Amino acid sequence: MASDVSGPGNRMILPACLALAIFTALAGCVSTPKNSISDTWPLNTTYLFSGRQIPLSAGIFETAAAPGSAATERFSVSVPPVYGDLNGRGGQDAALILAHSPGGSGTFYYVAAALDEGGRYGGSNAFLLGDRIVPETLLIDGRQVIVSYLDRQLSEPMAAPPTVEKRLRLTLVDGELSVASEIGDENSRPKTPASLASIADRKWTLVHLRIEGKELAPAADAAPTLAVNQEGRVSGLATINRYFGQMVVEADGRLAWLGPLGATMMAGPEEQMEQEMSFLKALQRADRAFFRNGRLILENEAGSVILEFIP
Repeated sequence: MASDVSGPGNRMILPACLALAIFTALAGCVSTPKNSISDTWPLNTTYLFSGRQIPLSAGIFETAAAPGSAATERFSVSVPPVYGDLNGRGGQDAALILAHSPGGSGTFYYVAAALDEGGRYGGSNAFLLGDRIVPETLLIDGRQVIVSYLDRQLSEPMAAPPTVEKRLRLTLVDGELSVASEIGDENSRPKTPASLASIADRKWTLVHLRIEGKELAPAADAAPTLAVNQEGRVSGLATINRYFGQMVVEADGRLAWLGPLGATMMAGPEEQMEQEMSFLKALQRADRAFFRNGRLILENEAGSVILEFIP
């Protein structure tokens, strides 16, 4: 039996026993593997991807990328489970990295947890790490998941090999897996308040959305956009429909909407319409704007809504 450990630009087939040794060594003494990396519970659990339930079977779920399409959408386990007590109930919970190939050029990587519920596992939400990254290590430290991976600089094209090391510390909050901190924390870098002049006359493309505990990473060919002119008139593509509105952005980054957003009323695939509704709902609830690491971030005061755009 072999374990497939792959990432963008490289592919290795390792014997199962060697793969187990590697991942056990990475986890150290804080994550206790069960009998083998093929332990069936976390690999046969349903996980939540942006509100969509994906039931894995032997670590894989496949379906047609679109009705009538020959392309296949695939969800699979990329890094085998590591074990520890994430919810403080004394069970053997698991964390693992999942890969999602929608049928196009991208492969999106996520961290998820499988919680021990008296001998069976319930899957958490899948937390997005990025597109075509290279997972490196995964471990459980106390009640937190620590993951390291290679990514790209914001200015680099997707064709560039990932070389920027990132480490995240994630925790469960009300059953939802979310970031507690970035180790070597980019999120601790100062926020620069956005002004209307700094946002205007550029097209911004959504790369990440969080609303009400749900994480969304839109496909590149269906990503919502945002454009604002110097008078604060807003327009863009919500996914299927065009939308429009009016905003005011103060010098300190406070954002206000002058009335509700309007939109055209075309229909489209259910998944894209759900993305569109989430985007418009989140956008209308944003009340502050700032820049961090070259990205435009719109969020609300409570932090329950976050929209992240790149130019």
